[in-house]
Amino acid sequence: MQLWNAGKGSLMSDLLRPDEVPQWIRSRLNTVPRQPHVHASVDEDDCATIRTPGPFTVVTTDFINSSPALLELNIGGYEDLGRLVVRHNLSDLAGTGAKPVSFLLGACMPRDASRADFEDLFSGALSEAEKYGVPIVGGDTKLGSKRAIYGVAVGSVQHEDELMLRTNARPGDQVWCSGELGGFAASVLALAQGASVSVDLQEWALARILSGSVPLEKSGLVASLRLRAAGTDISDGLWDDAQDICDSSEVAMEIETEKIPIEPKAAAIAAALGIQPWTLAIASGGDFQFLCATRSENSHNMLALGMHRIGCIVARGESKLILGNRCAVSIPRVGHQDCRAVSFKEEIMATARALSTI
Repeated sequence: MQLWNAGKGSLMSDLLRPDEVPQWIRSRLNTVPRQPHVHASVDEDDCATIRTPGPFTVVTTDFINSSPALLELNIGGYEDLGRLVVRHNLSDLAGTGAKPVSFLLGACMPRDASRADFEDLFSGALSEAEKYGVPIVGGDTKLGSKRAIYGVAVGSVQHEDELMLRTNARPGDQVWCSGELGGFAASVLALAQGASVSVDLQEWALARILSGSVPLEKSGLVASLRLRAAGTDISDGLWDDAQDICDSSEVAMEIETEKIPIEPKAAAIAAALGIQPWTLAIASGGDFQFLCATRSENSHNMLALGMHRIGCIVARGESKLILGNRCAVSIPRVGHQDCRAVSFKEEIMATARALSTI
């Protein structure tokens, strides 16, 4: 039985056949101009071969949650998952200041998955990678009992001082956020709560979850200042990821809740649900922004790049939130945790409501 038709450039069986995937992907990539730093790509060798432009190579890998919010809310499909896995991995690179140079896609698909499912997954990933000028150079496809999707992103920096590492924070540093937060958490709640939120905000929420943009340009500009900054992407929630910096650098942090930049629509949703807007930034990640900490003398440069100052690094001790009344409070690490085994909407709402009572 012939499973591959090179003329049509499509898998012939309705069911996914992993052995045929590399050739099909190569047929798709042949329509995309090859970047000069890629020497061997999909189906040309067992390993991708690339030339990184800088002396420091940064590599990350990230899985898509087994039940991501867009599937939990029944608003997306495999193409959206493809876009999402690229964003998640490029967000990791943005948190370090690295410029992405290549991407690899891995998927374990259910045994009853159709070829159309995989084609949608790859099409979404390819479209998202092309948006950032990042070539897909490899990966792997398997069949199993459940779905698992992951990516590997390779980045590069020209100088060690461009790296924004969790270990670089020092007492006296100012803490900066790259952009507005709370949009993802607010969108999940808006779609889950239904009648409690206006139709126009629900429509915004739907578009907000399915879209997203990683601030790679802003990350690159901060890195180019060579500040030897501390940094990380905000993947599980502002407070939880901030504590990762504190733990790695053996410091503590103070964050002013009134200075946390919140998306205006997210603030409107918070008002409709009776919760404090800033709690949305802490309750979950999903906004594809990053944190960094730099010396105070660099404040002018950071403001010029559109960064938002939200706090400072202090000597090791308890990290604190500085509330609007200037009261300093300590809270436990909160944010998204897979081990809770609850839905995103339950996790976000419980966290936001608890924080709103402080």
